[in-house]
Formats: sequence, C-alpha cells, structure tokens
Amino acid sequence: MSPFQCSIGFQPPMFPSQEPDAAVPSALAFVRRCRRTWKKAEKTLARVSRRTKAAADRHRIPAPRYVCGQRVWLSTKDLPLRVASRKLAPRFIGPYQITKVLSPVAVKLKLPPTLGRVHPAFHVSRVKPVFHSHLNSSATNPPPPRLVDGSPVFTVRRLLDVRRRGRGFQYLVDWEGYGPDERSWVPARDILDRSLIEDFYRQRGGSLPGAPGDAPGEGGSANSPTLPLLAITDRRQCSSSPRCRCTTSSPPQQRPRLSVSLSR
Repeated sequence: MSPFQCSIGFQPPMFPSQEPDAAVPSALAFVRRCRRTWKKAEKTLARVSRRTKAAADRHRIPAPRYVCGQRVWLSTKDLPLRVASRKLAPRFIGPYQITKVLSPVAVKLKLPPTLGRVHPAFHVSRVKPVFHSHLNSSATNPPPPRLVDGSPVFTVRRLLDVRRRGRGFQYLVDWEGYGPDERSWVPARDILDRSLIEDFYRQRGGSLPGAPGDAPGEGGSANSPTLPLLAITDRRQCSSSPRCRCTTSSPPQQRPRLSVSLSR
C-alpha cells in the first residue's frame, strides 16, 4: 500500500485507463512490458524477504510475554555508564518495573533518576525477566532507617564519582542495602562529614583546596577534580557506632532528609 493510497483512499493509475483505445501499438507493448517487470520484481522481493527472515530466525528465540508491573533486568550494552572500565561493568542492571507494554517487542520501564536522560522505551532484546529460585535466599528488603535525634538516617556505603554543577559539586552515593539502580547524586553542601569526602579523594589521589563555593584550583585535573572546603556543621552519633558520617540526602525510594555512613 502506497502513501498516496493511505492518504487519498485509492491507488492512482500509472497509465491511462483507456489502454485498449490507444492508437499506438508501441505504447501498449511498453505498458505490458512494465507490468510484467513489476510483477517479477514483486515476486523476487517477496522471495528474498522470506529467505532473509528464515536465516535470521535461526538465531532468534520467541520473546517472553511481558505485562505491566513485571520486573526485568536491563542490558547495559547501549547505556552511558560512568564506570572506570567498560569490560568490568555489569552486563545487566536493575531490576526495573515495566510501566507499559508498547508492543509485543517493546516495553517502557521505570528508570531511576541516575538514568533520567535515557529514553525509557526498550526493545525486548535489551531486557530479560527476573526469575526467583528456591535454591537462593529471597531478596531482602532495604534496611529500615534508624532514628538519630528523632530523624531517620540511612547508611551510605561509599562515594563513587563527582561532578560539577554550577558553583558546587555533586557526589554519586552508593547506599548501603540498596542496589546500583538506587544510586543518586548528592550535593556537596548536604555532606556534613568531611571524612567521607576525604576518603573519596584520598583513593583518587586528589586534594581539598578552596573555600565554599570556590571554583577548582589550578592543581586539579579531570581525573582528580578539586573540591571546595566544607565546614562540618553537624556530627551526629549513632547508638550502634562510636563514629558515623552524615549527609542530608537519602536514597531515591526514601525521602527523609538524613543519611549516614558507618566508618570501617
């Protein structure tokens, strides 16, 4: 079906309908020759299409039938991951929830804020369903928050990365008890414990010059960016540990405004 037929409703004739009334024999022969060529081309294209499909289907398996609410793993093949080594990066991340089945071969996922710039629609070849085995222990829920001075606190495992936003910095936080999909960017002004940042830059070989709001100094580099000096305005003590690290941010799934990281 041609675009003209979809728009107008009929297929326009390629030649005048008064073909038998044509007075020039060569014109009639040309029309018949063209029609024979078109039919032969259509048969050839259909035969090649069937052969190509059969060859491709030998390496394919039917896709699972997905439903809304189902959780799936997402392939990292085409995702812009911020990792030190692409070969050591996880092949799948998640699981993520399917919010809509767009077609038998495409689904829409609920992505975390860290993947906010990634389009949520994916081909079924980029996802795989989550299977639970009785041989493995069931997945544990995220740890509940603890109360410190009447405020819920969450544990931070470590800082993974840093980026500059405006006149400040943000750090990628790996939350204790949460998966990689729950990692979130925390502004530097929300980090109350300086040692958490010092450990991060010590591992990267960076330094901590400057004052709050200052731009990076000349000694910084792309691999070890400099950081404005942060004043520790609060140091909360957890009942289960003599020392803790605090930020005023929390995992994406939780919204109480305090989190902590226990020192090793």
